Amino acid sequence: MRRPTVVDAHTGVSSWTDTMRGMGGFPKTAWNRIDIRQGKAAIRRALGVKATQTLTVIRRLRTLEGEPVCLMTNYLPTALVPGLEVTGFESESLYEVLQDRYGLYLAYADEEVTARDATAAEQKAFAVEDQAMLEIRRTTFDAADRPIEYAILSAPSRRYTYRVRIYATQ
Repeated sequence: MRRPTVVDAHTGVSSWTDTMRGMGGFPKTAWNRIDIRQGKAAIRRALGVKATQTLTVIRRLRTLEGEPVCLMTNYLPTALVPGLEVTGFESESLYEVLQDRYGLYLAYADEEVTARDATAAEQKAFAVEDQAMLEIRRTTFDAADRPIEYAILSAPSRRYTYRVRIYATQ
């Protein structure tokens, strides 16, 4: 059986769901969990959240063609998405929910891509052993430079290609 391979070619800020749909894929969520947490200090700093404030944390296993291709963890300041942990969301696209329900429009993102070994949870989720993983960390901002989301996406390296177009400066 040939497992789907994702080529994530970024040309602007978009949700993973929209990127996969744009490539003709049918992304789904196998499972999700939404919790309220304090979050790690580095994530709170990236989001400009004080230690006394909470984060809404969304963890999802995403699939293409029925095969698990990435684990996503999205951190949002709870003050920006009140009640999300109670109501959840039916849409596959978190960015669609942020825009439609909360009026949050994303303007740009900073991303960092690294390679690392799979954790035990990732080995279980992807049914792999000793697999190299790609980890993409993204901080997404609105037009006023306010951080809205900190996301961590992890995917088995053999199933995920991250492509960036770089232009020459004049």
